[in-house]
Amino acid sequence: MPRGEPLPAHPGPQPHGNGAWRPLFVLVVAATLVRAALLDRPFVADNEGTACGPLLCVVRNYLRYGPLVTGFGGIINTSTVPPDRWVIYAHHPPLVPLLIAGFQRIAGISESTARAVPSLFSVASAALLYLMAARRFGVRAAVAAGVLYTFCPLTLLFGGMQDYVGAQLVFFGLATIETYVRWVETGRTRWLAALTVVFFLGALTDWPIFYLVPALSGHYLLTRPRRGFVPLAPLLAAVSLLFVALVVWAQAVSAGREYWTATGGDFSVLHKLAIRTLGHPDSDATPLSVRMDRAVDQYLRDHSHPELLVRRLREFEDWPRAFASRIMTAVKGVSQDTLNSLK
Repeated sequence: MPRGEPLPAHPGPQPHGNGAWRPLFVLVVAATLVRAALLDRPFVADNEGTACGPLLCVVRNYLRYGPLVTGFGGIINTSTVPPDRWVIYAHHPPLVPLLIAGFQRIAGISESTARAVPSLFSVASAALLYLMAARRFGVRAAVAAGVLYTFCPLTLLFGGMQDYVGAQLVFFGLATIETYVRWVETGRTRWLAALTVVFFLGALTDWPIFYLVPALSGHYLLTRPRRGFVPLAPLLAAVSLLFVALVVWAQAVSAGREYWTATGGDFSVLHKLAIRTLGHPDSDATPLSVRMDRAVDQYLRDHSHPELLVRRLREFEDWPRAFASRIMTAVKGVSQDTLNSLK
């Protein structure tokens, strides 16, 4: 192959004609119906609840204060508190909560509107996977791939999950791979531009999109002539700058505020726990951080309604076993003390 020539396009079947578009239409309708059936499922204290809680707090505070007030940093306080007590969560880029907040600004706040954005990306991923497979392997393989993805138990369970590492990242990952392959096969600038856009959106979604960089770079160098690194170098430089920029952003917006139990947070029982262990807002001496096990022990010793606390704690099924055992032991002690005081 002459140097500088694009790789030959894959000669496989192309998704043109009714024979290819009708199955795609049926697949999209089926995926939409599946996601619609699960759209208003309430949040419970399972893996979904513990993973989505901080993100949905960020969404609500985007609506409450606006994203620009913290430079797109996510405020995870669940009540309205003064700015000096905001707890900033910037472990992930901001695109996912921004999209959900934008949708909820239009459609209102509910379980359905919270699940709508990831559900749309889940349906889009099924369609994109179908198109990718149909172009290279034909309609039959594309239908199999689309159906398996749409009705896979993990997709059914997490396809509408409001998480950073969720359906949005899957879609942008697939789009990055497809636009890269089209660019390599055709050498056309429009596919390079599309690759740049979808990768940038994927980077604003979450960090795992950067795992594709060494994989795709390795493929490019293995399938190109020796001078293949020349056009690749500016792309790698741009990706590196983007990664560094996101790291700097995360550090800048969360500096001095990244404490999960900061005074002013009100995660159920943790609200009073934080005030008790970190000091009252009017106190002159308020430490910045505290060991959670000691904080829980102190709160349990002073809690006057153990039955309410037991009900709350049972919602946290995925806490480490040792920590849960320690908590329940303390609850039993508080309960016994309460009963003794009533005798």
